[in-house]
Amino acid sequence: MTQSSETQKSSEQNAFSSVNQRSDKNTGLILIQIDGLSRNQFQKAINSAKMPFLKKLLNNKGYTVHSFYSGLPSSTPAVQAELFYGVKCAVPSFGFINRKSKEFYNMLSSRFALRVQKELAEMGRGLLTGGSAYSDCYTGGASRASFCATSIGFGSWWLLRHPFNFLHFMLIHWLMFLRIALLMIFETGLAIFDLFKGLISRENFFSELNFVPTRVGICVLLRELVVTAVSRDIRHGVPIIHCNFLGYDEQSHRRGPSSRFAHWTLKGIDDAVRRIYCASQRSKKLNYSLWAYSDHGQESSLPYSKLFGKSIGQAISDVINRRVLETPDHPNFNSGVQLERGALLGKWFSRWLPVGWPDSTHKPTAITAVGPIGHIYLSEQDLQRKEKIALDLVLQANIPAVIFSDASGQVKAYTSEGCFVLPENADRILGDDHQFLAEATLDLLALQKNRYSGDLIIIGWNRGDTPLTFPMENGAHAGPGREETHGFVLTPADSPVDSGSKGYLRPLDLREAAFRYMES
Repeated sequence: MTQSSETQKSSEQNAFSSVNQRSDKNTGLILIQIDGLSRNQFQKAINSAKMPFLKKLLNNKGYTVHSFYSGLPSSTPAVQAELFYGVKCAVPSFGFINRKSKEFYNMLSSRFALRVQKELAEMGRGLLTGGSAYSDCYTGGASRASFCATSIGFGSWWLLRHPFNFLHFMLIHWLMFLRIALLMIFETGLAIFDLFKGLISRENFFSELNFVPTRVGICVLLRELVVTAVSRDIRHGVPIIHCNFLGYDEQSHRRGPSSRFAHWTLKGIDDAVRRIYCASQRSKKLNYSLWAYSDHGQESSLPYSKLFGKSIGQAISDVINRRVLETPDHPNFNSGVQLERGALLGKWFSRWLPVGWPDSTHKPTAITAVGPIGHIYLSEQDLQRKEKIALDLVLQANIPAVIFSDASGQVKAYTSEGCFVLPENADRILGDDHQFLAEATLDLLALQKNRYSGDLIIIGWNRGDTPLTFPMENGAHAGPGREETHGFVLTPADSPVDSGSKGYLRPLDLREAAFRYMES
């Protein structure tokens, strides 16, 4: 065994052995989100030794793993809205149109994410009130927030409050900065190697090139900054802390959820969780409990444009027989949310990326499709033939499912198999073997009725075939698929988390358990 391995083992043993010595302290809670890691891929990572520390928590330290249903859409803005504020199906997708303001909302844009957060704060108590949030969509009422969509860049991070803070911190923790630098150099090498593999697979050169700094920034730099910030909050006794590690989700979008490059990032995330856990057990102020979870999974998906030789916007335009505005209309649309996440690190980082926040407005007929769920906003003229357009989208544009409400308010879905009524025929859309069929059906109805949803909702999920996604990506989520809706929750045995008779949790259940723990 190497000296570093012995040091790590000793650190873990000291952390584990200190648990019973702190029963007289007040409780604190650390919630760690591993973005995009499905229950199935989590188990594969455990079995293949990609996440040795989480395996140790499961096998030796009394932790329990629960199934987690994301709700719909199966994406971070919707999941965190339910977890942080108790609001189900708060947004219908990652990108949508606000009919009232006639603006395209991108949930990585601080301007629009803040508007949604303000609405959510009026509807429910923030879970993170008095705590901290890092690399999240919303702040959840946190007093400290950095690298979030609503708090871009360092935000309220303590290092920038005084000009000498950062210099002092660097001098004290120079070894940590050296470690970050070496990790970034190593990750850059892997990213360049991956770039050439992408070119061999005939991926777009400029897209691959732009992904290199994003990968290094999200998978290494952001991860290490988050660990540093969380560790400091632990030392200062912040009562509730939430952080999100994006590396796996980022790589999964690019290469697929089961790819070697996606699973490679899990080693770094696992070590980040280990360091946070050890820091929490050394706390002299609070008796922390650490819960890890994934907000959703990802489906291995085929990009629509690769399969049919045209973008989804072009296909819909052909069906409607008029020009449709494909929103947002900028070069990065074809890569979904990839590249844009670099903006979470702040303007100093995103200035090197081709990232922009378009001021798109709602034209008479428009489409948003940043993932496997898309919304079509029809003109008054096109609304008169909505049902025919829905059928033609399935038959002519090869879209797996189109959901809409008819003139009587009944919710229908067209697929290649015919027309079905919801909720009665939900199994014909989702599959009768869907593990969350009953609840996903209710959420699908709520999604259709969301005030931000389009007149027609197009879905790439195909219960009998490989799912489609509308941007250019090999892994996708937001839809109702079995993998993308199935995450996990990992909690210690003494936590008030119980999957009960349902056999699974959803964000609202995890929220209520967190409140029970904090108030006990």
